[in-house]
Amino acid sequence: PSENEIAELFDTIDPQAIALVRDALQRTLARELADEFFAIYNANQQPEYRVEHDAIGQRSLKNICLTYLAFSDAQLADKLVQTQYHQATNMTDALAALSAAVAAQLPCRDALLAAYDERWHQDGLVMDKWFVLQATSPAANVMRNVRQLLNHRSFTMSNPNRVRSLVGAFASANPAAFHAKDGSGYKFLVEMLTDLNTRNPQVAARMVEPLIRLKRYDEGRQAMMRQALEQLLELDKLSGDLYEKITRALNA
Repeated sequence: PSENEIAELFDTIDPQAIALVRDALQRTLARELADEFFAIYNANQQPEYRVEHDAIGQRSLKNICLTYLAFSDAQLADKLVQTQYHQATNMTDALAALSAAVAAQLPCRDALLAAYDERWHQDGLVMDKWFVLQATSPAANVMRNVRQLLNHRSFTMSNPNRVRSLVGAFASANPAAFHAKDGSGYKFLVEMLTDLNTRNPQVAARMVEPLIRLKRYDEGRQAMMRQALEQLLELDKLSGDLYEKITRALNA
């Protein structure tokens, strides 16, 4: 299950604790079942790309195994992931390898991200997947990286898909980073929503969701989230949709 799915089991959510335990469990399973994952991975290799149900299932199973293997022996994982990425004949396998490299923070991660960027930077829809991977990275510097990607050649705040894939994915699908104890994630989202309020208020209204669930967090985070919402409430010409969601959350 994802970190967000696990969070729903708790009355008060601790995003960092969930991320740490989930990562530890994934690494333990990867280490203890490495031989089994490797055998299944090899057994489900396909000589050519096919779209039949059994082939789709094989690719899915193979790539789940690759994800776990990425968290096992680092040297083997790095070689395995690089090989799959460079030999991939379809986007599913290429993205699975790239995702594994990012999730496990393998040595090949940056090189594969750069290779993908160089090949696909002119295809916005394909780059959306790349932005999502960057935004949901467990790396300690993910917040800084997301800010830098706002200036990427393939990114624009004027395209809702780009905004959702970078800003939206960070805020909604990287809870450990978004809910950082220093409040940097909240500050970032306020900046983005301030821009979107005039540029695309409909997108802004959808993207405020992670902030309005403040009652699910500890008092310290609640205070920072409340402050962020109050800051948005003071915007000139605040859109009606944003105003409604913010006031409802603050008055709950």
